[in-house]
Amino acid sequence: MDFLSAAHQAHRSACRMCVLIAASSIAISSCKDQSEENFERMELSGQQSAPVIIPSHTNVYVASDLIFNSSSDSALVIEGEVHFYIDAGVSITLPQGLILPPNHQVLFTSSGAASWRGIEFGTGDLLLQDVEISKCDFGLVSNGANLIVLNSCNIRQITQTAIQITNVDSMLISACNITDAGRYGIFSEHNCPSLNITNSDIGFCAEGIRINRGQLRLYNTYVHDCSTIGIYTHLESASVISHCDFNDNNVHLWFQNTRDLDVQYNQLHSSSDFPIKIVQRSGTFLFASNNVNPNISGYLVNLEDGDFVAEGNYWGSVDSLSISAGMYDGHLVPGRGLVDYSPFLLAAVPTAGIED
Repeated sequence: MDFLSAAHQAHRSACRMCVLIAASSIAISSCKDQSEENFERMELSGQQSAPVIIPSHTNVYVASDLIFNSSSDSALVIEGEVHFYIDAGVSITLPQGLILPPNHQVLFTSSGAASWRGIEFGTGDLLLQDVEISKCDFGLVSNGANLIVLNSCNIRQITQTAIQITNVDSMLISACNITDAGRYGIFSEHNCPSLNITNSDIGFCAEGIRINRGQLRLYNTYVHDCSTIGIYTHLESASVISHCDFNDNNVHLWFQNTRDLDVQYNQLHSSSDFPIKIVQRSGTFLFASNNVNPNISGYLVNLEDGDFVAEGNYWGSVDSLSISAGMYDGHLVPGRGLVDYSPFLLAAVPTAGIED
């Protein structure tokens, strides 16, 4: 069973897939790839009343707004590698029941300026594999979806936010590259009960991931080169950050109004500011078995009134005084809690960071 089928069955074992995508204008490069010279040509425009089947290795040219029959379960079937070439100012409204081919890339290219949004959809389930979205203001936007699954997708060169979700029940991201976004790589604006990210690359954004209410499960992912924050969390459910690498972010981890969080076996490499900032938390917070390299400012900022337990981590030093000097806590700011870092590890955790 492939990734998409397994994810879908786990979430909706008794339901058929329902995909609703509206007003889709996805822009990537404006030049035809040399590998497409033998592709067949198809022209599509306007309202499509009958189902449309697009064979593999086809270039589809869209000269005016393209709308598929939303009442048909098979209004659009893409059988393999397909490239849509979209004239400037033209949009594509994709139907319910969209069937995307596994292990084949589907590209959408605009011949004009960047579009406002790439893919936008509402209620239903969306499963995408090997899709590339680029040169949009917003890459993928959803409000109210039941399930979103992205596997082996590239979302890049985004002016604002690569992925923006609101009130989405569950989102699974695996083996995706989400890079070069002007603001956020992933922005969960409001109430995502389950955001699961594995084996992905998120980088060159202002903020890599920002979650306002919800749950995060982040595994085996590289978060890097974010000019403000790698991950900003406001979490309401038990969450996990494990076996991830953080590198060259201003701040790697910023915990704001966060509860029940397990942060273990991560590599926190160079940062411009303190690698970790803790503003407010509740419930159980386990921070252990991490390798944390300090920057010139130090290791960790504790802005809470209560103490923060960070025992059993490697801080890049075996000198207790040096480690203590890198903690910005109640020793420096009266009224703030302390950071309890001892006992600390005397050598790096060999199993921390991304696993092969």
